Amino acid sequence: MRHQHHPERANAVARRDVSWIAALISNLDRRAQLLDQDIAAEEECAGVLEASHPAYPAILLRACSMPGIMEG
Repeated sequence: MRHQHHPERANAVARRDVSWIAALISNLDRRAQLLDQDIAAEEECAGVLEASHPAYPAILLRACSMPGIMEG
């Protein structure tokens, strides 16, 4: 038996996929914003903004050294 093509169903699936991807991107963007805020707060607390400074927060140095983290 041949499969029948249902454009309505395909469109519904495509809309659902687009909606899911948009939500995922929004979630990742929000997480990136929170991470940026956390980094800024750590730097402000330490009073150091330059990663090469000896007093730069160690947790941020470790995060910067992790692959895929802190790439802009």
